[in-house]
Amino acid sequence: MTIYLLVCFYILIFYFINIILIKNNFLLDNLSSSNHKKFIATKSIPLSGGIVALSLIIFFFDGFDALEKTVIVLIYILGFLSDINKLSSPIKRIILQVILLTALIIISETFVDSIRITHIDFLLKNYYFFKIFFTLFCLLVFINGSNFIDGVNTLASGYFIIIISTLIYISVFKLNIEIDSDIQKLLMFLIVFVFFNLFSKSLLGDGGSYLISTIIGLYFVNLYSISNLFISPYFIALLLWYPALENLFSILRRQFFEKNKIKSADNLHLHHLIFQLINKKLKKKELSNNLTGIIINLVLVVIIFLGTIFPNHTTFLICLIIFKTFIYSLSYIYFRYKIDL
Repeated sequence: MTIYLLVCFYILIFYFINIILIKNNFLLDNLSSSNHKKFIATKSIPLSGGIVALSLIIFFFDGFDALEKTVIVLIYILGFLSDINKLSSPIKRIILQVILLTALIIISETFVDSIRITHIDFLLKNYYFFKIFFTLFCLLVFINGSNFIDGVNTLASGYFIIIISTLIYISVFKLNIEIDSDIQKLLMFLIVFVFFNLFSKSLLGDGGSYLISTIIGLYFVNLYSISNLFISPYFIALLLWYPALENLFSILRRQFFEKNKIKSADNLHLHHLIFQLINKKLKKKELSNNLTGIIINLVLVVIIFLGTIFPNHTTFLICLIIFKTFIYSLSYIYFRYKIDL
């Protein structure tokens, strides 16, 4: 099946799955039971993105064997149980994530083997357990951070499109590596999804967010492992830094500054603050929702584009990561101040 036929096929799949979910009142973003969800949206939306992404990986991906796909399906089911409020405990979800991701890392033999820091590289090359632990930590931060940013339309899906497109660009024009067909299919899926998401017709949900970020995380680790002489690990870190920063910043903010329980969702992430400020002016939730995701992704595009100029220049890339962190922190302080006025 060609990429273009796949796009047409998934447009139809989205359409019919949405009808089925709405008709049966199943797997909808339930506004009545969550202030976190009601804060942004005005209506319940089908969490069809994860289901459709799962079907893509099961039936059309060629790069995973049956055992790897089984573990990936279990990762989706973990998010699905969260979506239907059958697994609400973050601690239990993290424990299950650790088990499943550790299994996937070992089965697929996907490891981070160098970060260009001598002592850590020594541990990565000589201690198998440390190699698993470090790769697991990176994936956990990225996956849960990606779930954090899946709070406004086009933000998570648009971000995924940006970093996958960057991966394809680097592979073709910098590394002369043939584009992986699976990553092309995932990109086409996300382009279809973002259209439905833009009009509030579909959401990824926890299941979709866990699933897609797991696939992207694995591909980025693999890309670096076969091209680490030509790209810096900090180029990969730059691409994946936004959700990781959102995750780490939120934990530190809530634990040390606001004394909130980390396990309780709040509406004080950066995208929520930007949404509030835009919505205060426009008084239209859906438009403000879309604009928030678009604005954040435009900033990310600029910073990531700068990184593609020197993808193997570690010092330059570290400076970009620091700059990105500074912009995020400054923006957070500014928008928090404006909202509190």
